[in-house]
Amino acid sequence: MFDETTFLFRPTGPHELALVEASGWKRWPARLPEQPIFYPVTNEAYAAEIASNWNVAESGSGYVTRFAVQNAFMQRYETHTVGATQHSEWWIPAEELEELNDNIVGAIQVIATYGNGEQTNRSIPYTTVMPVLHYRELRDAVAWLIFVFGLKERLQIGEHRAQMLFGNGALVTAQSDEPAPSSLLVRVPHVDSHHQHAKECGATIVRPPADHPYGERQYTAADPGGHVWTFSQTIADSNPAEWGGVLK
Repeated sequence: MFDETTFLFRPTGPHELALVEASGWKRWPARLPEQPIFYPVTNEAYAAEIASNWNVAESGSGYVTRFAVQNAFMQRYETHTVGATQHSEWWIPAEELEELNDNIVGAIQVIATYGNGEQTNRSIPYTTVMPVLHYRELRDAVAWLIFVFGLKERLQIGEHRAQMLFGNGALVTAQSDEPAPSSLLVRVPHVDSHHQHAKECGATIVRPPADHPYGERQYTAADPGGHVWTFSQTIADSNPAEWGGVLK
């Protein structure tokens, strides 16, 4: 699967993204009569430049998407550089877009958001990737990490969980009476498209996407090594005090 596909990137706005979501994150909508060419680009930086500038200016929100397409299909197209070296793209005729859609492997994922699509939340650190460390005596472990390793406690969640900071990094500590598998909390811009792609590519889904009172929509999956990953999208700015958290 991995060496038989090419990743394409496409900047887009909220209207087109809604149509992609309606397709189950599987298909790009047909072009309008004045749009004879579909322009996916070759790299995330170029897509981010368009989404953050052009799409935000046009509609208030911009999104970068990523999707994999069978190499056998993409080999018929050349890339075209239309400015700086990174400004390279494919030119897919509108009448061939349905065939491109048929050759998408997995799902179309949202990998970055700009403008009105961005969301902050007081209930979770800004850090993208956070390991989750399990301890039998959690509050003793938190005190040890603060005193010995110099971490700071950001948020206490009852007696069973705490968010810790170290510089610009963060981690989560959790209470567990039994040994637990390695786990991570990873923030993503769009959890449903991420989940759809992971599911279609064979990841073991432990818990499907669900909204939580602390302002996050999350799903959990296991990788081939048994490590547990929770992917989290901020959907609201939630005050920790409203769901039992205590900011330090």
